[in-house]
Amino acid sequence: SVIILPGDAGGDLNNFNRWRGQIGLPPWDADTLKSQQTAVGSRAGTLQVIDCVGEDSQGGKEKTRLVGAILTRDSRTWFFKMLGTEAAVGSAKPSFLAFLKTLHPPERG
Repeated sequence: SVIILPGDAGGDLNNFNRWRGQIGLPPWDADTLKSQQTAVGSRAGTLQVIDCVGEDSQGGKEKTRLVGAILTRDSRTWFFKMLGTEAAVGSAKPSFLAFLKTLHPPERG
């Protein structure tokens, strides 16, 4: 999913913790977030990315995985999130990261 909100939309820590809660994980503090996030560069700016494996998504059969990225630019925050089974998200992660690297600023006309 891709969502754009005005301003900082609550900040990276709050938003990453909201995503972690969606997959049954406890929140991180600021220091943990810093140690767990990675930066991905694009022409649109640097995205902060997390990768988390949560609780079982199908009653003990497979865990849920979330890879999410946040980019704040031009007084807006862009959210990119991939969510699914651990295996599906793991196999799609390289393509997701490659996609993030292709982002560029919108054309001004």
